[in-house]
Amino acid sequence: MISDLERDILQQLLHNEPLLAVLKTVFNKEVNNNFPKVNDIDSDSVLGQKYRAYIEAQDIIKKCFQELESHRVDRELKEDVNRAR
Repeated sequence: MISDLERDILQQLLHNEPLLAVLKTVFNKEVNNNFPKVNDIDSDSVLGQKYRAYIEAQDIIKKCFQELESHRVDRELKEDVNRAR
């Protein structure tokens, strides 16, 4: 469970679309920069392991951003909830 402070900071991030887009770009660029390259010394097994790791890294980043997005609370909804308290 996240604290109220962490939740507020997360909401600021999630409502800042340009910042979120830049973060996604940086993560994806780093993964793509590490696309496995075929070396003369790599066996098919080693190359396969590197490729699976590359695919897994892409999947982890995608899931992380989906998890972040799941914490987005619309500001109007939050205000309604606060008023109801």
